[in-house]
Amino acid sequence: VWTNDKPHVIYGMLVVDTDCSLDIMEGVDVYLHKNSSLLVFEGTLRVNGQQGNPVTFQGDRLEPFYKNVPGQWERIWFYNGSKNNVIDHAIIKNGTIGILADTVANSNPTVIINNTQIFQMAGACLLSQGAHITAENSVFGNGGQFCAALVLGGEYDFRHCTFGDYYQYGNRQTPALLLNNYYEDIDGNIQLRDLTNAYFGNCIITGNLENEIGFDNVTGATFNYLFDNTLLRIDPEVNTSNTDNYLNIIKTQSDTFFVDQINNDFHLDGSSPAIDAGSFNITLSSPTLINDLDGIGRKLNPDLGAYERND
Repeated sequence: VWTNDKPHVIYGMLVVDTDCSLDIMEGVDVYLHKNSSLLVFEGTLRVNGQQGNPVTFQGDRLEPFYKNVPGQWERIWFYNGSKNNVIDHAIIKNGTIGILADTVANSNPTVIINNTQIFQMAGACLLSQGAHITAENSVFGNGGQFCAALVLGGEYDFRHCTFGDYYQYGNRQTPALLLNNYYEDIDGNIQLRDLTNAYFGNCIITGNLENEIGFDNVTGATFNYLFDNTLLRIDPEVNTSNTDNYLNIIKTQSDTFFVDQINNDFHLDGSSPAIDAGSFNITLSSPTLINDLDGIGRKLNPDLGAYERND
């Protein structure tokens, strides 16, 4: 158990080994040196932040110049075999990959992510390789390649989450969100990996590219996804009237929805079309969603994304 009696600094690799657990309590500051990682093998990581007192993961360079510089540390990696991982009320910033999750070891989610901000990553805020992930009231912002890359299939459920990519440290060509159901092995053979389900309810998926959603799928493997009451910046040629995959969405080519997305502030701007656009049935689907990431109660017509605008 780590408490906030002092900062915790990781040099190299910290491993949560087989049948071990690490609980990180509210208010803990975790600093990772260059190229350092937190690896969870066949163990369990529980990040137990609280409203107003989150757990923070960041690089160990504290000079003002490094405040928003990505790539200062490596990743939090949930290996195949890790189990019952939870991240609640955390800020994860300025690394290479915020969370990397491998295939699930049991019927539970590989990791549950609630009330968390992951931003300013050189690669991806979230990279999943066939994992089972649920996330609520969370922000995935400003990844050098992706906000979220959900590859090698898997099972996913995102509710009241914001995906916004306005990365300023390179010329990004990849979408904020990528869905995939296969991989090519070393011999050039296609290996199928079912995308059992990818659900996005009351979410925002946007950025500064014309299309912020990528579909990389092959026939022969399941490729199930649903955008439900969600704002999408998507290729205008995509037919979003297909209710098997799109339900009550807002399709837009604008990217001006937030207070200061360049500096990782994904609160809604007063003119955002995401205001009052959500489904309260989705909000009621989980006790976590009654209040937003700031602890503000949601309205009967809730706003999309992780934040409720409090006028």
